[in-house]
Amino acid sequence: MPERPAVVRMSRAALFQTLATAGFVLALVAMIVVGEALPRLDPEVARYAQIAIVSALSALVIVLLPSSRSHAALKVVLTKHLFAHRYDYRSVWLRFTATLGGAVKRSQTLR
Repeated sequence: MPERPAVVRMSRAALFQTLATAGFVLALVAMIVVGEALPRLDPEVARYAQIAIVSALSALVIVLLPSSRSHAALKVVLTKHLFAHRYDYRSVWLRFTATLGGAVKRSQTLR
């Protein structure tokens, strides 16, 4: 009888922590690359580049970091695409509520 290969499955918590760590490392590498590249630019261009980078990162942090909604949406996307053989009841529920919501005209609803 042939032996089956061992299948290693990662838990969701371990996967999310691994992805967060990988994101942190990528951000750190990007900061190192930008930190090395900026001094080589023309001083005027480097100043505008610094302002643009700080502004973009500040906006990103303000929008994404405190938002539990964006955190939940990211979790849904990662769960959908990284875990096989799981039935996604969320998509069925969203389709069901859209069907119910579209069945009645707005003028027929109670106010």
